[in-house]
Amino acid sequence: CCKQNHRWSVYGYFANQEGDTKLPICYLDNWEATDFFLKHKVPKKYLVPVNSDPNICSDIFERYGVKAKCMQIEDYLLSLPQSDKGFSVIWLDFMCTKLKSKEAIERALYFTENVEVTLACRGASNDSVFGDAKRVIESSGGIIVDGPSKYKAASGKRNMARMHVRRNP
Repeated sequence: CCKQNHRWSVYGYFANQEGDTKLPICYLDNWEATDFFLKHKVPKKYLVPVNSDPNICSDIFERYGVKAKCMQIEDYLLSLPQSDKGFSVIWLDFMCTKLKSKEAIERALYFTENVEVTLACRGASNDSVFGDAKRVIESSGGIIVDGPSKYKAASGKRNMARMHVRRNP
């Protein structure tokens, strides 16, 4: 349920773009987000799924005809040239308790004003997960404008957290 709400939030940033020039969605995916976005009429050309597992990348292509970037999402963001047009939103849907790369957050904020972050809280205190995320985001020039808020994962336990990050003006 809550992951679905997060997908709706990401979709909203894409759908609410004004003008003729739409920017794509960049997101970490196992195929479920791609399925959601296509069911809600986001054209394939605006989808940039990223996953480091070649089997998952192949699965996304076989199911939907969408070519995934087969690498860590942090590495993908760091590999983009400064001249890249950017994204309507970048969704860093992590299963870890810490943001590993300050540089990746900086790059995400360079390429979009909307960054959605998902972190796991399993086995870690909320203060540790949220405090660490806030430090990394703020040192990257960002600010948390919504969240962090915990939600139930597929396991039924409230051990996931989401937040919306923007550039600090």
